[in-house]
Amino acid sequence: MLNMDVTAPSPVRRVGRPFTEAEDAQIVRWAELEVPRAEIARRLGRDSNSVFARIRRLLGRGVEIKAGSLHAPRPKQAATHAQRMKKSSWRNCMCCQKRFLSEGAHNRMCTACRGKSTDCFSSPARVSR
Repeated sequence: MLNMDVTAPSPVRRVGRPFTEAEDAQIVRWAELEVPRAEIARRLGRDSNSVFARIRRLLGRGVEIKAGSLHAPRPKQAATHAQRMKKSSWRNCMCCQKRFLSEGAHNRMCTACRGKSTDCFSSPARVSR
């Protein structure tokens, strides 16, 4: 026999629905009252990560939220071309071993090799000296 015990339904998750202005105002109000992010998410029936992303987006738009418990730092400003070039250095490409001007430690392949659709590591490794 089926159990017909009826309990209160859990909040409906609004996956993919945009935040409304009323929800934004509520988030700011609760954040200023130092309501934890997980509780804000529960009250709105949303995922905690989506509330965190919304807080970051609001901060990026210049909305002032006077609270220290959100752990949502202001988004970093994009580095200018001059700042990226200041950190650049000459490196050898991991695939073709040609020297190229790298934008940083993360950039280890030249533009030509990054554009290739095949895996450059499938050929035997060459060691440069």
